[in-house]
Amino acid sequence: LIKAGLRLYAGSKGLVLALDFDAGAKTLTVAWQHELQGTVVRLAAAADRLFAVTDEGTVLCLGSGPAPADAFA
Repeated sequence: LIKAGLRLYAGSKGLVLALDFDAGAKTLTVAWQHELQGTVVRLAAAADRLFAVTDEGTVLCLGSGPAPADAFA
């Protein structure tokens, strides 16, 4: 579980998700979720992207738009 910006991000077996927290109502709401192969063992947030690393060694990059072509050279 990590916090980046106003969201919490969590990963588990086969899933990574973003949670919005409403402090007034003291509730968590799933903003989005993404199914994947493996179990998430690490999460990192940078450059408006969420990176999830699985126990199988896969690195997944999630974001709201396309990444610049040279960002992951």
